Amino acid sequence: MNNNKIIALIVIALLVGLPFWRIQDNSKYYVEGLMGHLGALGTWKHSQMETTLDGQIRLSRLTFIPAGKRQGYQIDSMLIQADVWDLLLKNSRDLVALAPESLGVNLNGVRFNSNGNDLMSEVYAADFWPLAAGHLGHFACGEETNGAFSTDQWQSMYPNGLSHDLEITYQLTDALNIDFSINIQTEDAWYITWSGSLARASDVPRITFNDTIVDTLYYYQADQGFNAKRNEMCAKKHRNSFAAFRLDSANQLQQLLRALVAKDMPEKLSNMYQRSLAADTELNAILKLDEPKYMFELASMSQNEILENSGLEVALGENEYSVVELKAIDHLDLNMELLRSQMEAQEQKAAAEAEKNKPKELIQVVTHKIGTVKKANNLSNWADAIGKNVRIKTKRGRPIFGKLLSMDANQLTVSTRYMSGNATLTVLRKEVMSVGLSR
Repeated sequence: MNNNKIIALIVIALLVGLPFWRIQDNSKYYVEGLMGHLGALGTWKHSQMETTLDGQIRLSRLTFIPAGKRQGYQIDSMLIQADVWDLLLKNSRDLVALAPESLGVNLNGVRFNSNGNDLMSEVYAADFWPLAAGHLGHFACGEETNGAFSTDQWQSMYPNGLSHDLEITYQLTDALNIDFSINIQTEDAWYITWSGSLARASDVPRITFNDTIVDTLYYYQADQGFNAKRNEMCAKKHRNSFAAFRLDSANQLQQLLRALVAKDMPEKLSNMYQRSLAADTELNAILKLDEPKYMFELASMSQNEILENSGLEVALGENEYSVVELKAIDHLDLNMELLRSQMEAQEQKAAAEAEKNKPKELIQVVTHKIGTVKKANNLSNWADAIGKNVRIKTKRGRPIFGKLLSMDANQLTVSTRYMSGNATLTVLRKEVMSVGLSR
């Protein structure tokens, strides 16, 4: 009897210990592979790694130095939610070489390190693009030559610097499509979400992102303190009046549009822009590219170039989306200095387009039959997903990741990440195209 008990204990220990050992061992290869994929962005280092039985990997005290930069970021921790079955069943070679079909990564406490300031200067000069869109309302206030806020201005608003928490999620939904969501929580500043779908050029097992095709991007920004700090600083430059700054900012944006695209903002759009500068506002935007772009092409474009070559719909708060349509310039309202700048900008734009106007292969999606084709894991009975992690695709194309809490004849209730915690969202059934399981 005692021998049987000992044997049973050994069996139990093996059943628990072997999977745990396998997960621990393969986690090293999983992280090696992930850092290899991220290595195209720059150099990553970490000092400590911990793994739990559910596949969560925690890296501590990281540094990331973007390619070509001296300064970098220090990161408190990185949480990686790996598929535990990948860690148990895949071999080390595949874990290193192949990007996973689904992944969730949290980066906590991301901020500039003290090794120089070249990265910080570049990020400030770009108004935190591509993290934040819309130039952060710098018009008629920024002190840089390109109109952006200067380093001194940023330090006056945030003497201790800015700290960011990022959550990056993606999932291969079928053989040729990847849904993604990027959430950015910046303390005392903003909460931002970028989301959309990427089209793959082929169904080969190796997932890459540089050659994926982008058609539409979804953007959400909730002010969490930045607008108040900016408005207080900028009002001092405009007779200590936020109303004066707001109006002057809209007028300078109008002049920029006249110079870049030779068009004007209609009054309705100008009023919407001015309202977006107020504290605690929420902005939604849909950017649909005039022509689909490869990811590497999109990454090389400036914010203004993307906006010039996209259709744009915007909404404040829960209001309906409005299509951004510029109007012809009222030339009676132009002054000679503005007309001269417009002509110079148009000449520069024509020269740049002539340089780019070379024969180019048209973008097309081609399916290569290699191995088995992965089918979409959409559910026919959405009620089967209650209590599970899901990926919801709306009619506008925006993917939503979260846990499906409940549903009825009119709406779905989802728990999703929002800022530093979770939020409960309701999505009208009539707006939902599909519901699929998200690992």
